[in-house]
Amino acid sequence: MINLFRFILAAYCILLCPALFAKNTQQALDGIVAVVNDSAVTQSELNNAANTMKAQLRGASAPMPSAKELQKRVLEQVVDRKLQLQAAAQAGIKISDKQVDETVENIAKQNGVSAETLYEKVASQNLTRGEYRKEIREELTLQQIQQQQVASKVNMTHEDVKNFMHSKEWLMAASTTQSSVKEYQVDDLIVLVSDTASANELALAKVQAENLLRQIKQGASYSSLINPDEKNLENNNLGWRKIDEMPSAFAEQIAAAKKGNVIGPIQTGNGFHIVRLIDIRNENNPAANATPAPSEKEAEQIVYQRKFAEVLKKWVAQLHSQAIIILHPDSV
Repeated sequence: MINLFRFILAAYCILLCPALFAKNTQQALDGIVAVVNDSAVTQSELNNAANTMKAQLRGASAPMPSAKELQKRVLEQVVDRKLQLQAAAQAGIKISDKQVDETVENIAKQNGVSAETLYEKVASQNLTRGEYRKEIREELTLQQIQQQQVASKVNMTHEDVKNFMHSKEWLMAASTTQSSVKEYQVDDLIVLVSDTASANELALAKVQAENLLRQIKQGASYSSLINPDEKNLENNNLGWRKIDEMPSAFAEQIAAAKKGNVIGPIQTGNGFHIVRLIDIRNENNPAANATPAPSEKEAEQIVYQRKFAEVLKKWVAQLHSQAIIILHPDSV
């Protein structure tokens, strides 16, 4: 998939002041859902960010939050982004066209295509060339301001890395990579639901999934359950995958399952999954797929990323405390 440089930033507290919006009904009609200092957040901007988050959640097979919770998360992220871009403007950070061109070329090269082909693929995802370049420019701007305001304040010691390498999380990772690497072959039958499904539609889909699960446990094959007239059913053989390549929604359950086990229904953003573990291989051949144990350098990277996130959170919180943020009453 083409990397569209859409990054999800951490969410923090925001100020509500509906009185100002009550004074200007026209703003709400024009689609302004928030004002961050002197910058407006439009409904279309919020919708685009929401669509990005939905795609990311579906890609990870993660549970889809309610519409209200999704809007809250997205609005917080858009506000955080606005504050950082405003800080960058105050710091005099400007990204040249040449820098954008070079970044586009690098992304194209990483995806094995030309820059023009990249723009065509981006256009197929309903993003114009100008919009895509604007996103890249903003991401490069965020990288620079974060480098100035956050990276220089990250304090990581050798003791921090040493302590992490003695943690349960790290020891389990090291143990997993040095032991046999299993691969799992999985069938995934999905009762599909739309992003806008009502509570009643979700309940009906769940009942349908439970009925399918009951038939499978009684010996019915996945293929026999797929009726071409039922457009909300989809059957996917996921092929051979390592556990870290499985959708996160059922990876842990697959790892604990035995050959032939059927699991479900599991609800994700795109519907209810019924998963069957067809087979497991390389279970008794540690040398065939063993991967190197994680290195100290990898531990340093993890510790640094976590400390960076902590400092970033504090800095954005500071930006919030110094800002005037006004939300339209209907946006929260």
